[in-house]
Amino acid sequence: MKWDTHSFHIVALYLTIKNSIDKIKAFGHNLKKR
Repeated sequence: MKWDTHSFHIVALYLTIKNSIDKIKAFGHNLKKR
């Protein structure tokens, strides 16, 4: 179970980072529009 929990944290961390990158890209895209 320890390994499964560890894997879950890695996936959660990856999704959080991916979501943050998507937000930054969208923010940068909005700045270029102006």
